[in-house]
Parts: sequence; C-alpha cells; structure tokens
Amino acid sequence: MNTDTDNADYRQRLKLELEQRLSLNPRYSLRAFARDLGISPSRLSHVLKGKFGLSESAGEGIAAKLGLNATETGAFVNSISAQHGRSGIRRETARRRLESLRKEITELTADSFMLIS
Repeated sequence: MNTDTDNADYRQRLKLELEQRLSLNPRYSLRAFARDLGISPSRLSHVLKGKFGLSESAGEGIAAKLGLNATETGAFVNSISAQHGRSGIRRETARRRLESLRKEITELTADSFMLIS
C-alpha cells in the first residue's frame, strides 16, 4: 500500500531545491523560486503545502526548468501522476512506473558504488 510519503516525492524534490537555493542565497525567496519555475507564488505555496497538486504537463515544464535528467524527470512526473492522475488506472500505472524507476536508480547507485570502491 502506498502512503502519502510515497506520493509526495515531487513536493519533497521542490522543497529540497528551494532549501538548496536559499542556502546559496539567503535573499532568495519563494516568489523568486516560483518565477524561476514559471508558476505563480501562491500556486507554488499551495503545492508545497499539499493543498493543490500539479498537472503532468506543469511537472514536465518544472522538471525541465530544474534541469532534471530523463530518469529524474520520469520519477518527478510519475510521482505527480501517482497522486493526481485523473483515473485509478492512470494513478496505478504511474505508481508502477515510479517503483520501477526507483529500483533502477537504486541499482545504478549500487553499481556506481561498486565501481568506485
């Protein structure tokens, strides 16, 4: 069974990115982050608080503006679909793809570790 934390990955990603930008520039703000992502500050605030979600197309645009690679973009967009997909089938399909991507990322990380060590 999926929990809210399983489906909150895209929000966590956004929060982490905002925190990173704030640590680099203390004068950076939610308003500046929203501008950089191409969405309104109020919308971003509501998304981060869990009051609203994002559409897949908005997620793809945000992923591009964040400079995510193809795997990261897939995980980001599938996380959105898993939580906010319009049908149960769409949400379940996204959850399966997300789980597959997580396994792929875990395997890549383990392989990279073995290569480095």
